[in-house]
Amino acid sequence: MSDNATNIQDWKVGDVVTLPRTRRTLKNGVSIAFEQFVESRYLCIREASHELRGILVRVLDRAYNGYAKIVKGQPCWNDDSVSTFYGVRYFCHPLPKANDLHEVLSIIRGNKNLLQQLEDAGMHIDVDSTFWVNDIIRQIFFFKKLQYLDGRDGRLCPATGNSSHNRISIVYFQNGELSW
Repeated sequence: MSDNATNIQDWKVGDVVTLPRTRRTLKNGVSIAFEQFVESRYLCIREASHELRGILVRVLDRAYNGYAKIVKGQPCWNDDSVSTFYGVRYFCHPLPKANDLHEVLSIIRGNKNLLQQLEDAGMHIDVDSTFWVNDIIRQIFFFKKLQYLDGRDGRLCPATGNSSHNRISIVYFQNGELSW
């Protein structure tokens, strides 16, 4: 098992990779800013090839609908924050699109070794539960609403009330570059 992020092209299925904090700004206001970030330990579930990007997965905690904000069309939970003299900078893990999450769940579901490796890495996952996704629906008067994916049947469902669902962060790698 590898535990470094130095050579992106050499990650193999089952490697636990520690990524340095990498950020992407969503909104940069005068006193409040929002950024997506990836960092810490991810598990490689697919190797990169010429045709396919490699996939790293990190299972996050369950999160409630009521604590989410939609910033520039992206769902955000306050995973970390930094207070400065000028204001506050909030950090959130990126969420995958429904199609990407469905592909990841299929890969994990089809490989019992990956399920065990996720457990061994302290990332408990039930592939048949529900997961937040980065697919926002618009309702009357441009009101935006979060959706979640039902891992059992692959349905996209609108969030209701203060429901709680799992979160997964997916990072792709290919040709020495990370993307999400």
